[in-house]
Amino acid sequence: MVVFQKVNLVSNSIFLFCVANILCFANPCFGLGSNGYFAMSGSGSYDLSLQKLADTPGPFSPGQDVTFSIIVTNEGDCDAANIMVTDFLPPDLSLSTSDTNGWLAIGNNVMNTINFLSAAVGNNQVIVPIILTIDPLFTGTTITNQAAITADDGNDIDSDPDSGFVDDEDGDGNPIDDDESEATIAISPILNQAILQLYARNENAGVQLEWEILSDQIFTHFIIEYYLDEWIPIDEVVCVPNAIQYEKHFDPDILESRHVRIKAIGQGQIELLSNVEYVGWVHAPAQFSCHPNPTRSTIKMDFYSEFEGKVSIYDSYGRLKIERVVAASEVLVVSTWSTGLYHVFCSVGNRVIQQKFIVSR
Repeated sequence: MVVFQKVNLVSNSIFLFCVANILCFANPCFGLGSNGYFAMSGSGSYDLSLQKLADTPGPFSPGQDVTFSIIVTNEGDCDAANIMVTDFLPPDLSLSTSDTNGWLAIGNNVMNTINFLSAAVGNNQVIVPIILTIDPLFTGTTITNQAAITADDGNDIDSDPDSGFVDDEDGDGNPIDDDESEATIAISPILNQAILQLYARNENAGVQLEWEILSDQIFTHFIIEYYLDEWIPIDEVVCVPNAIQYEKHFDPDILESRHVRIKAIGQGQIELLSNVEYVGWVHAPAQFSCHPNPTRSTIKMDFYSEFEGKVSIYDSYGRLKIERVVAASEVLVVSTWSTGLYHVFCSVGNRVIQQKFIVSR
């Protein structure tokens, strides 16, 4: 039979394991816990620490999943058990439906238990992942997530597990103790004005793709795709800092009679899709232009082979500004229009030609 006996050596309480009340040996890691039961609270060093990190730096987007790693380390001499880790979820984070790491929701927080953590070097650390989802309606730029050890079976030398977070339990002046940690992630809000607009124009020598991107988000490259039972990537274009307009030329046999779109890829795998354009048969270019470009007050429509054409002008948000028949060399007054990019669709004969101009002040 194995029993515990308590003896006083000098001024320390040392618990002894005794076999049949004959063979006894000291174990400095055992003592009497605050609940009256035996616990890891003797004269040995009992010390747990916790660190929380985001697996990738971001920035992330609202609605996106973020994976964090919570690292619990046994820095003492005594093995530890029944370690309760609590993640204090802020209002803008929730446990992802794709998380399968054993987290249990308790109120507004989530908890996980580490059953045993050895003090032996090489086996004294465990990483508990957690996947959280950013609120799709979040409009800020950063979110801070906190985690802490809220229960264990010992008497930590420099912190005490509890339900709070900022306590300065060890009195060192640092409000965050080593059994609690926080991680801050950067958020790039999805803006309503984030637009990726594609225009496809047939030419004698092939197909010209032109696209414009208006967004405060950071994108790294564009993927050009056409549809053949599924969307197939055919080329990539690297983003240029602060650039708005891009273009790419293709041979007619690649894109002729196909649907095409542009996909913008950003940091943290942010994606923005353009409209879908259909590329018809290649034909001779039409003769139409509008100038001056940029303009402050007027824009002149020039038809080189026709007397008039039906003109539709849209702003960059797709709102119709004007739609009517315009005579050759007619001048339109745009002095009251907002500054920005405008798209012109002109029907000349049996063709539709796309142009664009900028109103600036």
